[in-house]
Amino acid sequence: MNLLNHKKNTSHPPRSQPSTESDQHRRRNCLMCQQRFVSRHQGERICPACKTTDLWTSGASEYGLMPK
Repeated sequence: MNLLNHKKNTSHPPRSQPSTESDQHRRRNCLMCQQRFVSRHQGERICPACKTTDLWTSGASEYGLMPK
């Protein structure tokens, strides 16, 4: 069997159309401070204010060293 021409039999539904920019601008809770902010895309989960903190710029939050 030629693996390059073999298609997997998947039961996944077809992908929807990519969302438009206006669909992606949403109010979300910041994962650091829990304040609401408008994110520009679905992967933006840290607010602009928290991105300026020493904790964010040091990378400490990456390792779960955030103060409680």
